[in-house]
Amino acid sequence: MVIYLIGFMGCGKSTSGKQLARYLNYDFIDLDIVFENQEKMYIPEYFEKFGEESFRKIEQDILRSIDTNKNIVVATGGGTPCFYNNMEYMRNTGITVYLQLPSTLLCKRLINSHNIRPKIQEKKTEELKTWVDELIKERTLFYKKAHVIIDARTLTSSMLAKVITPYFTHSF
Repeated sequence: MVIYLIGFMGCGKSTSGKQLARYLNYDFIDLDIVFENQEKMYIPEYFEKFGEESFRKIEQDILRSIDTNKNIVVATGGGTPCFYNNMEYMRNTGITVYLQLPSTLLCKRLINSHNIRPKIQEKKTEELKTWVDELIKERTLFYKKAHVIIDARTLTSSMLAKVITPYFTHSF
């Protein structure tokens, strides 16, 4: 069973994913880390050299290389569900879980990570809030297709496991 965690950057996909994988005794994959290890380059550097389109294509290839017959929790990139038919693919091969957070909280989290997030490196606080609000509006169409939508403000691995347990018997 593959559990795909989706949501906006900074919502806690990697942190929650590691905890959930430990809790369920599943493997854990962070698509961003796999990308950086494979390309031997940090994502911001890759974006600058090759652009987003090239990044998204490789990201799609990595997503499809995951063995969907194994028990794995996958932390996706914030934009992963929004490109190509990635969301449909994830819905058909596992459980998709949208970790939802309000934009004000996302902005607080993102302000502390300017140096590692390619799309926000140059943004000031007010610009960041406007950008986050606009992008969430665009991406929500994809995020809301998740099997499970959960408020990530008070998320624990046991709570997440309890919410997704009914999907474990579902065949995709």
